[in-house]
Amino acid sequence: MEKNRGLLNVKLTEMNHEENYWINLGNQNSRQAEQEHEYRIAIVAEQVKYNLFALLKPKVTVDGNMYCIAYGDDPMEGVYGYGETIEKAVIEWNKEFHKPLPTRKA
Repeated sequence: MEKNRGLLNVKLTEMNHEENYWINLGNQNSRQAEQEHEYRIAIVAEQVKYNLFALLKPKVTVDGNMYCIAYGDDPMEGVYGYGETIEKAVIEWNKEFHKPLPTRKA
């Protein structure tokens, strides 16, 4: 009887270790999936910044010590963005693109 109780305790301990193994594995997979999801969201967010730029293909030039992103020939009617890096210029250009037209006097 005592021998059977000892075997039962050993089996229960093994089962407990097995269960803990699978729980920990599930938690690791869950964390890994969450991290992968966050990474993918970050990539999509980064791509969104450049979608309009890629679609319209504005000109990239250097103006003094700044990059200039220009869509249109005339700064008064076109969309322009300036920045110390191309990325900063694109971000400013995107902001300018989404601004409403100023009120015009007739």
